[in-house]
Amino acid sequence: MNADFDIAILGAGLAGSALALALRGSGARTAVIETHDLAAPAKIPLRAIALSDVSKSILQNLGAWNEVRADAWPVRKIHVSEQGVFGVTRIRAAEEGLDALGQVVLASDLARALHRLLRASPQVSLLSPARATEIARHSDDVAVRVGGAGGVSQLRAKLLVLADGGASGFAERLGFRFRTTDYRQSAVVAAIDGGGEGDVAFERFTAHGPLAVLPAGGRRRVVAWVHARDDAAAVAALPDDQFTERLQRDLGWRLGKLHNPGPRFVYPLGLNRSLDMVRGRVALLGDAAHRVHPVAGQGFNLALRDVAFLSECVFDALGDPRAPHDSRAPHDPHDPRDPGAAAVLNAWRRQRMADVRRVVRFTDALARLFVMPGRPAACARGLGLAALDLLPPLRRGLVRRGLGLVPPWPRLAGERLADEHRADAQQADEQQANAHRANAQRLGAQRAGAQRPNEQQAKAQRADARLPEERVTDARLPGDCPV
Repeated sequence: MNADFDIAILGAGLAGSALALALRGSGARTAVIETHDLAAPAKIPLRAIALSDVSKSILQNLGAWNEVRADAWPVRKIHVSEQGVFGVTRIRAAEEGLDALGQVVLASDLARALHRLLRASPQVSLLSPARATEIARHSDDVAVRVGGAGGVSQLRAKLLVLADGGASGFAERLGFRFRTTDYRQSAVVAAIDGGGEGDVAFERFTAHGPLAVLPAGGRRRVVAWVHARDDAAAVAALPDDQFTERLQRDLGWRLGKLHNPGPRFVYPLGLNRSLDMVRGRVALLGDAAHRVHPVAGQGFNLALRDVAFLSECVFDALGDPRAPHDSRAPHDPHDPRDPGAAAVLNAWRRQRMADVRRVVRFTDALARLFVMPGRPAACARGLGLAALDLLPPLRRGLVRRGLGLVPPWPRLAGERLADEHRADAQQADEQQANAHRANAQRLGAQRAGAQRPNEQQAKAQRADARLPEERVTDARLPGDCPV
């Protein structure tokens, strides 16, 4: 095999840059192809990211956390509620045995930190600005035709990682299929000033969609306010006083009087999940593989776990001396040091699919649940929120899954994290299982005498649902994830 590189990464966004940094020290010859000039300041619209403890540990081991920690804001409390409904869930880091439930950073700050580290990494070859114009897969490598300021050239790699968010369209051309849902919603993202405690995040479900509020230093907050797609642009274009008044009406007065809104950005929302993640010697990463609804802030944390486990598989395939002997990835019998071998990529895919499915189902269910019309549905949601608030074991299990504090933990997150949370995760699983059993028994008793819902009413409710069923397609939905 005569390849220019072991690994070529198409796209130097957050996921692609993190993977390139994670591969340092593996011995892999790595190239990053990026359409924008990485030497120029990154121009990224306002987007706040709530990092889980696992993600923070991964970024710390990449060297990026120290670059952004001064501009990160801890979340120690989360307040979850629905407008006009009595139920509420309060999640506190101290009650979960954590210092913080997450750390909020701006995507622009994190991108600049990752790009600085990339430019300073001699192990990574940067082709920027450059654009991939053609990709050809072969049995032993992938050929990529690249156009840039120096003209057109061709590189070959044993593994090609598409981390371009799907912008290039190469995934579709290479035969990847996607399961998609168009939520027919867009998120209006803006910064605004408010009062209250500076370490509290809010997830507020309104009549037209979720409203997330994240701390952004001092009195500043970043809001992601979901509306029907036909209404979002008009909401974003409202004069400052009208925009603030409408936001205040939806959020209430938990942050006191809101004022001083910044520029607004609109992101269309949809669900894209690759059914493959791997085809031949090509792997999908980050938003190129799966883009989820921003409710619960899972998107980037999921992508970082993809990065961490893929880097593990590459280290193992190339003979990582730090890897435990019995955890090494299966080797291709013809070339055991081939990071693009089917055995290596299939091991990564099998390892990641359960986590991806879990996050996709969780975020999709929340997105659908909180727009179901009718008073009975609203009452059921209120009871659910109240139950979470009153049943700590059930809440704790859900919180730890939402924060990624369940095994398996990537080695890139560090042994300290795994040691700290392994016993807690086992205890939370046991407590959650007991709570589920007790709750199921109570519900069974209540339902025993309940009348079966009229089938006509059930059909009408399904017809009134504002979210379409998912579908399988070879073309993903456009858009980005705002939080």
